[in-house]
Amino acid sequence: RPLAVRTDIPEAIKRLPYWVGFHGMTEDAMVSIEHLLDSIGVPAAVHLYHWHEIDFDTHYPDFWPPRDVTFEYVKRLHARGALVMPYTNQHLMDEASASWVPDHASAYVAMAPGGRASTESWSAGPGVKLHPMCPATYYWQGKFDDLAVRLVRDLDVDGIYCDQVACVPPDLCFDPTHGHPLGGGNHWWAGHSRQIAAMRQAAATAKKGIFFTS
Repeated sequence: RPLAVRTDIPEAIKRLPYWVGFHGMTEDAMVSIEHLLDSIGVPAAVHLYHWHEIDFDTHYPDFWPPRDVTFEYVKRLHARGALVMPYTNQHLMDEASASWVPDHASAYVAMAPGGRASTESWSAGPGVKLHPMCPATYYWQGKFDDLAVRLVRDLDVDGIYCDQVACVPPDLCFDPTHGHPLGGGNHWWAGHSRQIAAMRQAAATAKKGIFFTS
């Protein structure tokens, strides 16, 4: 249905004409964005990158905790009437993440033909062992509920960006324990749909009207 008539999308984002990307989380960048927001005279939202302590494209999905300065910047952006949406990633998990070993997370990686775990290399380079996770698994569908609550309750964000859900093609998963047709099927879309629905439900326990994008 057209966005204008949907009731599951907050009205604020339907009428949002201007977005600003905030990269680096430096004071110079923050001041520039404040000046921009003061000058444009229309509703705006700010997309936060590098707001977390971990380096970009490493240790996913350990996005919490934020850098200390992030709390201040969110308050300053809100003071200018801007909505705030931080970056997260619902596609990848790093072997160096805190929960990789205790969660036995290797069992939920998208499996390539022949039983090999799929791997990907992004901006941090091939030395970082990133794996595309299978969204058909209950593990990955529920992995981000706590993060959604913390972002909304503790950081007071207005929306959450879920990277690589909409912009990367599905990995063909051949793991027979994941409960989906081997290789094909619609499990990639359906799994991410359930994953974001769970995040939306979790976030709503802290604040209503949170939007999710990808």
